[in-house]
Amino acid sequence: MSAKYLALAAQGRMQTGVPLRQLATLCKLSAAKLPELAAALECGQRAGVVRRDGDQWCATLSQAACEQLTLMLRGVCLYMDGIHEETDSVAVVISKPAEPSQLVRALNSTLEGTWDFIAQVRCFQTSPVGQRVDLQS
Repeated sequence: MSAKYLALAAQGRMQTGVPLRQLATLCKLSAAKLPELAAALECGQRAGVVRRDGDQWCATLSQAACEQLTLMLRGVCLYMDGIHEETDSVAVVISKPAEPSQLVRALNSTLEGTWDFIAQVRCFQTSPVGQRVDLQS
């Protein structure tokens, strides 16, 4: 459903039937966007927001309800345009567990046979008495 259309309905301009092309003009949409507007209106019709009479479209909800939907759709658009990301980013950190471990056995049986990220970065752990213990040995 188009937020622009609902904004017009909230103003009471869609209580009587309006042709699709005229709706596009009122919503300041180009003729190239007519199929998208028609699809949005058909979706709105299935949801009971608008009604189609021949080639005319009109709102079925009150002006107050259209105002609320307008604000909600604008919020959704802001979220989709500025916040939402299609892909998730994940950081995974694996530390070597204590022996015996199925994970250690599985890693050791790989082609490399070692924890090569530990070999690349020198890792130390502080013991309770403050001594540094090399984890690679």
